[in-house]
Amino acid sequence: MKLKVEISVRVPQTADEWELYTSSMKCGSAARALTAALKKSMRLYAKDSTLYISDALEPFYVAARKWSKYGADDSEPHYHARDVMRRLQEQLGRSA
Repeated sequence: MKLKVEISVRVPQTADEWELYTSSMKCGSAARALTAALKKSMRLYAKDSTLYISDALEPFYVAARKWSKYGADDSEPHYHARDVMRRLQEQLGRSA
């Protein structure tokens, strides 16, 4: 039997929410890429209970490096991604 559980964790969507370099350039594409990569990381983490958050975040880190000129690889987006993953961890009932 397969059990489907719905988890609700707010994921940053916009360049402002990710704290990208919005004052000096348009960062919408970078924000969409980070959001998609973080959602992929969340799916990986939810599927594999043996995976550490740092390992599950690899798709996010790849996207952050790719979009680094928009501020995607700075500390703020990394903080937001880790925060989302910690909240997901709590909702899944996993220990740190």
